[in-house]
Amino acid sequence: MELTFEILVETEKSKEELMEILQEKIEGTVRQKGYLLLQNNVLKIEENPLHDKSRLGAGEDSWSYFKYSVSVFPQNETTIEEQKLLARKISNFLIEVAQQVELIAGSDFE
Repeated sequence: MELTFEILVETEKSKEELMEILQEKIEGTVRQKGYLLLQNNVLKIEENPLHDKSRLGAGEDSWSYFKYSVSVFPQNETTIEEQKLLARKISNFLIEVAQQVELIAGSDFE
């Protein structure tokens, strides 16, 4: 069972601003250098070198042009239900500050 997930984000916010927003909004989040620790998970935000706003929504491969990739993976034992809740929670906070957000996860998340 795959418990990791990724959230693609198109926003004008900086990586630093996104990390601050998530740290403020999700209780118990701890910042460690370039990543966040939250609810037994590591969250890392990476800027996409292929970012191209004009190509978003243009076909099957448009997902590869979002500005940021937010990768989340468990550090300790967790359940698929807890990961689904966390994915929704993070997505909801990101939707508030982004033009577009897309969750990418395994079939277990459906």
